[in-house]
Amino acid sequence: MLIGKYLASLLMLSARGLAASNGVMTDIGSIVEDLHGETDVCRASCSADEKEIYKFTAKVNLHSGELGYFQFEECGDIDNPTLGLEVGKTYRFLQKDVSNHMHPLGFAYYPDGAHAGKDELEPSILPPGSSSLCDTELTCPAPMYFQNGDYLGMYSHNATIAKSSPNYDPSNFGLDDYEPKFFRPITEWIEYGLFSIDLKFDHDDVNQDLFYFCHIHQYMSGRIKLLKHNEPIQPVDLPILGYDYETTRGYDATCGTHGLDAFQIPHDECPTKFVCDKEEANDGLKHFADCVDSMNCAMMVGMTTSVKGSADEIALFIHQMIPHHRNAVNMAKASALIKTNTLVCDDLTDEDSEQATDCLMEVIVRSIITEQNAQIQSMQNILDAKNFVQENDCKVSFSSSPFKRRATRQKGRKTTQVTRGADGNGDICRASCSIDDSSIETCTFTVTVNHHASEFGYFVFEECGDMTNPTLGLEVGRQYRFIQKDPSNYMHPLGFAYYPDGAHDDKEELEPGITPPDSSSSCTEDLTCPAPKYHLNDEFLGSDIESENFGLDEYETKFFHPLIEWIGYGDFSVDLMFDQDYDKDLFYFCHIHEYMSGRIKLLKDNEPIQQENLPDLGYEYDEPRGHDTVCGTFGLNAFQLPHAECPQKFVCDAEDESEELQQFAQCIDSMNCAMMAGMSSSVSGNSDETSLFIHQMIPHHQNAVNMAKALLHTGTLSCDDLTDEEIPDCAMEVILRSIITNQNAQIQVMRGILSSKNMRAENDCIVEAYVPESSNDDTVGGATVMQGLNSSPFARSIFARLIVAATAMALLVIW
Repeated sequence: MLIGKYLASLLMLSARGLAASNGVMTDIGSIVEDLHGETDVCRASCSADEKEIYKFTAKVNLHSGELGYFQFEECGDIDNPTLGLEVGKTYRFLQKDVSNHMHPLGFAYYPDGAHAGKDELEPSILPPGSSSLCDTELTCPAPMYFQNGDYLGMYSHNATIAKSSPNYDPSNFGLDDYEPKFFRPITEWIEYGLFSIDLKFDHDDVNQDLFYFCHIHQYMSGRIKLLKHNEPIQPVDLPILGYDYETTRGYDATCGTHGLDAFQIPHDECPTKFVCDKEEANDGLKHFADCVDSMNCAMMVGMTTSVKGSADEIALFIHQMIPHHRNAVNMAKASALIKTNTLVCDDLTDEDSEQATDCLMEVIVRSIITEQNAQIQSMQNILDAKNFVQENDCKVSFSSSPFKRRATRQKGRKTTQVTRGADGNGDICRASCSIDDSSIETCTFTVTVNHHASEFGYFVFEECGDMTNPTLGLEVGRQYRFIQKDPSNYMHPLGFAYYPDGAHDDKEELEPGITPPDSSSSCTEDLTCPAPKYHLNDEFLGSDIESENFGLDEYETKFFHPLIEWIGYGDFSVDLMFDQDYDKDLFYFCHIHEYMSGRIKLLKDNEPIQQENLPDLGYEYDEPRGHDTVCGTFGLNAFQLPHAECPQKFVCDAEDESEELQQFAQCIDSMNCAMMAGMSSSVSGNSDETSLFIHQMIPHHQNAVNMAKALLHTGTLSCDDLTDEEIPDCAMEVILRSIITNQNAQIQVMRGILSSKNMRAENDCIVEAYVPESSNDDTVGGATVMQGLNSSPFARSIFARLIVAATAMALLVIW
């Protein structure tokens, strides 16, 4: 019996080693638990009035393993249960629960389907070993994807769904319409309604299992046993899964996290704490703060990386960003605030009730988990494509004695280490105008966004040179077109208002039903007040019948969709003509990001109607200087190493590399120091789990944004077409631009949540980079030697795991 268990251990460990090389890690407890695999087959529910459609109701347990696992209500709380499907019967998989967002179900003949380059169930793919000719007729077993009961494809294994159509495409089973919706914002995904999949497997000459999997996240596959007369056709688990499921236990189970057992403080690669004043907190907040300390320590250890053997800015970025993303995911899981149960939200789309703020917070939390986990896997693939190692860790211990701080700690948006320019520069930029063959004059502003110009970026117009947020001149009564085609416009839909930042600051925008302030116009009565008209590919997105619909709702929504999808929509543009009496300035702004407003001077006969800058902008523009200019970042000037709140370095072995890589490494050191200083926060006062999460996540997000900006700034990426996902540099740039735009938007939302809850915008504390000189030889920072081994690159190799297994075998024999 012992020998059998030992052999099973070796087989499992070998498979696990392969999975580990792809970035999927586990601990020794998980390995031992998973030796025996799945034994029970879960069967679907069925009711006679549904014409024998069997149901599986899917959800995702986000706290299981690193990426989460599927569960089905019909199978209890088992992660990735083995499902039983009777050959020839129709099964319906329901994906309504919010946890399904970013987890579209797929079905394949091998684990992970296309993620692993394996065949999925499609009309043109013959089941392995089958004698059928279905591949030539495009009738092979395939899922059918539905939304609100409407079939999204044409292929059909259901006699009640007609196959006749002028454009009938038997290869279309609905996935191409189903999957993209799962990438869109979770509130929009919820409003789409019920997602479901029908599957009937009608080939009984297949002598192997099937697999369900996630089309977005890898390593979530579960087994499907094909049944005949309620008995498995193949009693053995074939094909093999190739990796073992991770079981969350111990410290991670109490936090709702993954991979933190070895990083409980004290730890010699971490400061004494990240969260201060825990003794003042209640038990729940204190425990959450302990979890935050551990996850920040894990990130700290992961983000001390070497450039030896992978001397490249992209490799360094990814080796930094993967542990950084894992920290964000862990914090979202722990707080998931789902785990702490501090969020009360019955409907994530709720924007009005007392629960609205908690719902907004949960939307951010769930988005962090699903989106950043997906980005982790994309970055791992980029490392593989470029032949870089998956990890390149170096050990950096904290100083055993404190040293004097290099610069005064500065906090807050208004006190960053930059000099700010004044509103307006005295110059008015005018559009490029031309007259077509029909004698119609068109005046154009071509919009881009300079992400490096400030914390959130500023608008730039090609007609105005490289000036950020220039003052524009618009002649009254003349039509202007603002073109938003450049990829930098993503997540920056242009708006127009009578005051800076428009609705961000609860001020009036240009709309058909809003009279210009102090105007004598009666335009409100017939909804003809000045308003932009939003277009896509020159088609007006509003309605000439419904005068209040000027196209913004459809235009803005698309700017939240994934970048590649946004580019695929085509050319976005906004038309604006101002023809009312009004003696002040207008403002252009971003509908998603605040503090990006620019001034518009209304002109009459090419002269400004209002010479003064009225209304007042209310804030000055950021103007990066010094170290930030070199790095392409924001707010890092005060955090160049050495710094009393930071270790001596984050990046190792850069001194012998190119000047460009050395400079990028210095930028990484500074931004990581800024993050570390920002993430030492207190729970004093009226703090709770939500405020602690936000006080941690804002500097964390700012670091991710700075790192993405810095890599873009290096110019090392070469991509002519961002939609070409097969080119690693293009895939990388998509991730960078998504990090900048999405996480900046989340920063502003989180600041708004703090304000709405009357909590401090910051709750900082100073933690010196200092650890006691005394240590215990048997432990490493409070973690046992075995825990330390398991967290090292050596322990994650197959060879080391075999050594651990052999040791376990010896202990079993002795026992």
